[in-house]
Amino acid sequence: MLFINFFRAKGYRVGPVYDDVLAMAWFFLELIVKSMALEKTRLFYHNLPTDEDIPPMQLKEGVFRCIMQLYDCLLTEVHERCKKGLSLAKRLNSSLAFFCYDLLSIIEPRQVFELVSLYLDKFSGVCQMVLHDCKLTFLQIICDHDLFVEMPGRDPSDRNYLSSVLIQEIFLTWDHDDLSLRAKAARILVVLLCKHEFDARYQKPEDKLYIAQLYFPLIGQILDEMPVFYNLNAVEKREVLILILQIVRNLDDASLVKPWQQSLQRIRSRQCCCSSEQWSPKCVYGLPVW
Repeated sequence: MLFINFFRAKGYRVGPVYDDVLAMAWFFLELIVKSMALEKTRLFYHNLPTDEDIPPMQLKEGVFRCIMQLYDCLLTEVHERCKKGLSLAKRLNSSLAFFCYDLLSIIEPRQVFELVSLYLDKFSGVCQMVLHDCKLTFLQIICDHDLFVEMPGRDPSDRNYLSSVLIQEIFLTWDHDDLSLRAKAARILVVLLCKHEFDARYQKPEDKLYIAQLYFPLIGQILDEMPVFYNLNAVEKREVLILILQIVRNLDDASLVKPWQQSLQRIRSRQCCCSSEQWSPKCVYGLPVW
């Protein structure tokens, strides 16, 4: 981080030396991850029974602030260089994604979610194809984590942040004009659901139900915005329908009936609003006219 800040302060943000520093960022990010893993092992090695997993480590505020500053600095480079279509930006984007991926196994997941939130804020409102592709790649790498289903927990008060973000971004991608991005978004979900389906840890009915409930909001978004689905081509529609069937087949009756009732209530409320607007009196010169 000192090297990067030095170059930025001196105005040397363009040049082979600065590019070499950014190209080697993955190495220094790996050093940070390894040092955190060693510190975590040192803290819990003598205090934890052998049959228990090591709990996630909560970083101190000062340490996490330094991590956030370095992350933000590199993220700015990704955002600016992606607009120019530079391959270095894509490699740096993947390095940041794998950095967050590794941290999910070491530190408190909610601290990693802050890094993910910073990434999404930086790329919010972005319509360029290259930037959107980087965002999908970032989420694809992080959501492939082995503990994706469990984070931050199965308690109803703990909402799975990563799954909700992934569903939102994938649905936005389906409304994109670029066919390759839409295919990539659908493929990310297909691979994830296949991975969950054959994961030995999630073969019980209650596990499959929990996973289906994670992805069920996607069906609600599709039903609320059907024009997005209609604009997909035949191959994309087929994959989306397969995804919907895979999600629905593991849901119970209660999970299906409640959203259906809520959808009917929304439709009725819209109809009431339309009918009231249709028959509401109009005023001409201050007098009601029907």
